[in-house]
Amino acid sequence: MFVNENGIVSFGAPITASPATPLSNLTTPAFAPFFADGMIADAVSLKYGWTDSSVGFPNSIWLTWDSFLPQGDPTATPNIFQMGIVDLGSGDFDLIFNYESINWDSPTTGAQAGVADGLGAAFLLAGAGVSGAYFGTEDISSGSGVCSAPNPSTALACNNTNDLTQAVGAIDDNGDPSNGYFLFKFRNGVLTNAPVNEIPLPPAAGLFLLGAAVLGRRKFFSLR
Repeated sequence: MFVNENGIVSFGAPITASPATPLSNLTTPAFAPFFADGMIADAVSLKYGWTDSSVGFPNSIWLTWDSFLPQGDPTATPNIFQMGIVDLGSGDFDLIFNYESINWDSPTTGAQAGVADGLGAAFLLAGAGVSGAYFGTEDISSGSGVCSAPNPSTALACNNTNDLTQAVGAIDDNGDPSNGYFLFKFRNGVLTNAPVNEIPLPPAAGLFLLGAAVLGRRKFFSLR
């Protein structure tokens, strides 16, 4: 598994394409919580760790872009988001995108969030490629779950519909349901559900990734 500074994780080979490249053009399977031209400012801006069953998400690996800045602009307001892969055994896994604050993208190409199969198809969250569409911040301090955004229907931190089969799954620091949470279910290497806020893959497209292959020693951290 290769973690890219530009908010994308790939399998088998690193992503070297520009963030302006459509996810469907990638030749490597990839998960992209926020694919944009960014930079990791310091050693604590990108965090990673593992969990065990004691923390609610058994056998999972998590990455947090805790202070994701636009390339060349260290004084900008950062984006904060997280990606988790939850191993369910036998090659099945859940993919989670979790957003707290999105404040910047590319003024010309926006940003992309979604999944690429590396074979010419991509599953994109609505607003991909539109500058400003993903902007928004969830207020987790008040316990109200309120999200402030210029375009709430596409703001990543405002999503509260999950995948229609479960309640919004993340819980904030106050014990209240959290917005900004997307759940993707992969069974036998194929994406089997569609979060509501999305542009889907073609019906025949699937991924050939095994969840268990990316897991190792257990260590826990949390975005919230």
